[in-house]
Amino acid sequence: MEKIGLILIALITIIVTGIGPGVAQPLTPRESIPADISPEVRKQIDRLRSQDAIERAYAADSLKKMGEKAAPAIPFLIAILDDFRTLQWNAPSGAITSPSIEATEALAGMGTLSLEPLLGVLRNVHWPWPIRMKAAKTLGYIKNNRAVDPLIAALRDKISEIRENAAWALGYIKDTRAVEPLIGILKDRYENERVLRETILALGKLRDERAVEALFDALSYSNYTISTHAAEVLEEIKGANRVELLIVRLRNGDQKVRQKAAKAVQTLEIKDERVADLL
Repeated sequence: MEKIGLILIALITIIVTGIGPGVAQPLTPRESIPADISPEVRKQIDRLRSQDAIERAYAADSLKKMGEKAAPAIPFLIAILDDFRTLQWNAPSGAITSPSIEATEALAGMGTLSLEPLLGVLRNVHWPWPIRMKAAKTLGYIKNNRAVDPLIAALRDKISEIRENAAWALGYIKDTRAVEPLIGILKDRYENERVLRETILALGKLRDERAVEALFDALSYSNYTISTHAAEVLEEIKGANRVELLIVRLRNGDQKVRQKAAKAVQTLEIKDERVADLL
């Protein structure tokens, strides 16, 4: 295991520095493939370097089926995470895939072996942002709590797609350390719509009562998608005493607070005599 770890660190260094400081090399050099790996794994790593996108996707799929035995291929799989070329498998189902999708599934299938390399990519702003974005997503699939703090830090990344996927991953991991940071994102009305949506959905998976207040405020957002998702998530949080919260807001002295509460009554389709009387 220690030997595999050293190989992965060395390979990632080669890939990142292959064409200049901190720049990811999309086509890894043949000489960077370790000599002391199985011929089967070496063959698939070589296929990942093919100019043919279908070959790259098939190679990633083959490595996925090998499981942990394919660990030496991890850096090479990471290097094609930004290969989003849509392909259709020659299968009865006509499944749509891409080299990126197949690489993501292969990395997720290797679990903790992929963890540190993916965390290294997420933290390194010199990697192309699409690869960092997919690294965040893959960490969600792995569901290891060691990824929580780096993913929370990624919620502040300047690239909205990275923030979006970090929020998604935190919801998938379901660690309550993410609740407060996600609430902080939700309170930012100037945040990207897709980031807000994934933040709300992540809070829905966490189902923590601390998020109720922020979700109530999101009901009044002018964006219909955001307010609708907030309403749906509130339905899922058992401790959300929605009626009592609405009553408090409808009695508030601030006109804007009362207007937001009235809109929330409509969005949530609340039917309660006490609420009706206040309205």
